[in-house]
Amino acid sequence: MKKYFFYTIFCLCISCQASSVINEERDQYPNRCSLASNGIKEFPLDDETSYIALYQQLIYTDTITYFSFLNTHNNSIYFYDFHTSEFKRRISYQREGNHGVGNIQGYHYVNEDSIFVYAYWTQLLFLTDSKAEVIDKWKLYDETTEKVEIGHRIIYPVPYLQTSTPLQHIGNKLTMTGFIIGEYSDETPENRPTGILFNLNDYTIEHVVNYPEQYSKYNWAGGFTYRQPYYTLNDSSMAISFSADHYITEYSLHTGIQKRHYAGSREIKEIKPLQAPKGPRIDPEEEMTWYVYNSSYFSICYDKYKKLYYRLAHLPLIGDYKLGDKFRKPTVVIVLDADFKYVGEVRLPDNLYFEIATNCFVTEDGFYIQVTTDDENKMTFYCCNFLIDEK
Repeated sequence: MKKYFFYTIFCLCISCQASSVINEERDQYPNRCSLASNGIKEFPLDDETSYIALYQQLIYTDTITYFSFLNTHNNSIYFYDFHTSEFKRRISYQREGNHGVGNIQGYHYVNEDSIFVYAYWTQLLFLTDSKAEVIDKWKLYDETTEKVEIGHRIIYPVPYLQTSTPLQHIGNKLTMTGFIIGEYSDETPENRPTGILFNLNDYTIEHVVNYPEQYSKYNWAGGFTYRQPYYTLNDSSMAISFSADHYITEYSLHTGIQKRHYAGSREIKEIKPLQAPKGPRIDPEEEMTWYVYNSSYFSICYDKYKKLYYRLAHLPLIGDYKLGDKFRKPTVVIVLDADFKYVGEVRLPDNLYFEIATNCFVTEDGFYIQVTTDDENKMTFYCCNFLIDEK
């Protein structure tokens, strides 16, 4: 009886270990980074604007660098002089009518004659101008279409735009990432893509980069905590960051070749999926409790000035949590070089509240991450740089 008991415990331990995503390379590389802060950047807000603006874009012109963001309340894109923090103008879009675009979720400003805006609830992409007039439009997702390849269906992504999952333009393509909510028993490592490439020459859509293998093996709750794929662009490829993966996936936009690169944190030993079979959504309280006491990766940004990548990660919450509480998970920035080799990592100050750290971007001055303060009349960013030991 005693022998059977210990055998059962042993099997349970092996099972628990097997159902975690282990960071097998976390002790293999020295940490050569330390944090240097460049202070705080603030933008004043009007009475119609919340400090929580989940879509932002830096816009470079010949005369000015704009910091822009989407105000979902009035369906407008706001433009500020980035260096002076002075408000310059806004472009307001109609929701209905001949030039109606619905409720905008994200946008990409190319120039005054080419501003792409996207409405999530209709999955429509619009080409507009600075007068907010619609020039053209396209459907990016059709739920009635089911494609079958090699005996299984393709679980297509719906574009979902935030600052760290942007609509971007490179060559003749618009790039996006997305997903649909749910954990599906027929998911495989080959049938659930996350990247969306829209060809502006022939208006075709290509889907690329499936979730890593652990996503089809385990239950990740099917929602935003682990299913949202984040990405950044360099001159020729997408780098996609999955929340439950210690690696990032590089996808070449020229060749279609995929590569995986280690980009884990030394502070993350493992990421634990839900100990439940795939299927219906679980209780929200159970899901959130699992998330706040678990590690996860999220945003990734390419620094074209220093030729570095910055990947953000959340560590498990320390302390008690009840559903509905605001919580502050410790935040880490992992630094990679231009070839995606691990350089090091830093932990951001615990006294700052990185509630919406998915709002982050790079300028020549450094890496900016939005922080929450007591002043809701300003949008506030923490600017940091990284000192790298070259030895």
